[in-house]
Amino acid sequence: MAAIPFLRDRLQRDFMGCEGMAAAFADGGGPEFTPIFRRINSQDASIRGSLPGVSCEDVEIDLVPDGTGMTSAVRSEYLRVTHMLKRGFFGLAIMINKKTLEIVAFELTDDSVGEPTVFRPLLENALANMGVDPDGRRRAASEQRSRRGRTYAAIMLMADGGYDSREIFSECRGLGIRTRIRVRRNADCRADGTDRARTEAVLEQLGGGSGVTAEEYAAMDEAERERNRKEWKKLVGYGTRWLVEIAISAFKRTYGGSVMARKLGYIRQEIRLKIRTYNTMLRVGREAAAGA
Repeated sequence: MAAIPFLRDRLQRDFMGCEGMAAAFADGGGPEFTPIFRRINSQDASIRGSLPGVSCEDVEIDLVPDGTGMTSAVRSEYLRVTHMLKRGFFGLAIMINKKTLEIVAFELTDDSVGEPTVFRPLLENALANMGVDPDGRRRAASEQRSRRGRTYAAIMLMADGGYDSREIFSECRGLGIRTRIRVRRNADCRADGTDRARTEAVLEQLGGGSGVTAEEYAAMDEAERERNRKEWKKLVGYGTRWLVEIAISAFKRTYGGSVMARKLGYIRQEIRLKIRTYNTMLRVGREAAAGA
């Protein structure tokens, strides 16, 4: 019974197909599809359980968010044409550990909603799955700013321009997370209120350094700003952000671009099980390579 969820996800079989596989391999016949359905959807499929070696308390973590689209169910062309059924799509926002390519958190979105909309719960889930309390992290970050000394492990977030917003920069600063988020080419350096997290990022990337003043930045032409951006990308290794695309490609090549469940709760459970298995396979592969 323990192997059935893996076979279901890997082979994209429905529950009646799982019943057939169980009957073929189990002595005396296996369980029917209804108990299989209940057992799979009642499992504890926490992502934290697939990340036993990750702890933000003793290592530096580089997080990279991104998203991809998936279909909510595999429907035949006959049903689509005959019954005028539209194939539903939804967004899957994930966050990976850049060093291990493990998926540390995910969120589901409507196909009309972008990944930045669910950034805060995605980030908080990632921290929780790595054994970090977000509220405690905020208190530690506040204490660090008052004492000007690091009191917690370093975390860095690297993301593309879709995450360029004052809210996301503010959220990361509140959690004491360093950001490597690409800002827009025409970004201004005005700050709303006292929060200057994004302003400092604009000056660092396009202005050539945090010591540049707003007046000096305003006097720069587009070509100079673009040169500064290229230098910043080389300095921080921004090109490694594309490792998240490798993780997405590996995940979808393993499990396909669709889920078999149709209800939201069952879709979440199916994706959690797939991510847990994906992370476990990565860990086993690393251990095998290290022991070779």
